[in-house]
Amino acid sequence: RTNLLNLINGKNNKEIIFTSGATESNNLALIGICTYYNKLNKQKNHIITSQIEHKCILQTCRFLQTKGFEVTYLKPDTNGLVKLDDIKNSIKDNTIMASFIFVNNEIGVIQDIENIGNLCKEKNILFHTD
Repeated sequence: RTNLLNLINGKNNKEIIFTSGATESNNLALIGICTYYNKLNKQKNHIITSQIEHKCILQTCRFLQTKGFEVTYLKPDTNGLVKLDDIKNSIKDNTIMASFIFVNNEIGVIQDIENIGNLCKEKNILFHTD
């Protein structure tokens, strides 16, 4: 834990959580972040993702919808890319986070993570990628 903490410039060993794999990690990230931010501000309840995310992200988003969260599922272009303008146009005052897969495990498309991340930073919303 200490070595990993140093690698990411962390402050506390409790920041490092080991899980059984990607599905558990993604569930923990999305549900944990949404629950935390929703407790701070009930108005913050919107998530942006795409229609072609990994099954664990889509299932977690559907679960969050049953808990009152709003999810926007963006349709990618014919190559599987999510357009930055579509993300911009989906951001609302109540958006908590955007979640997009970096490299799609089925079609191999690589999302423009750098620009998506910069947009999220500019709009002060959290960005999750896997």
